[in-house]
Amino acid sequence: MVNQTQHTFINLKKKNNMKEFNLERALAGEPVVTRTGKKVTELHLFKNEALIQPLYGIIEGDDDVLQWTTFGIYSPTKETSWDLFMAGEKKSVWVNVYEKENGEIYIGNNYSSKELANTEHSPLNRKIKTIEITNEK
Repeated sequence: MVNQTQHTFINLKKKNNMKEFNLERALAGEPVVTRTGKKVTELHLFKNEALIQPLYGIIEGDDDVLQWTTFGIYSPTKETSWDLFMAGEKKSVWVNVYEKENGEIYIGNNYSSKELANTEHSPLNRKIKTIEITNEK
């Protein structure tokens, strides 16, 4: 059973990287999260016109099956921590960090993998390390 008291005092604004819920994309397998960012691990639509909330699913870490409208809304009367959103996309790149002779630090080109980044060399500057940078859209 979902413990409603633990969700009473949360900030109900959606996280910046979340997109509006899209039923078609969600059913196609794109990642779905709750308003608080918890992953929805299973999502199923029951095609029964009598159901106000025909969308059923499970939130990661919870054993209960919850219900939503086709718009991803848990409660028709108020915003809740269980409302659904499309998860934001993460994009990662790998860059090399270099030091010039004068001590100035700079980064090299962006690469899709650490292996590719390690192929970049700068004969005039000292390579300090290769790092991953992740951005959520």
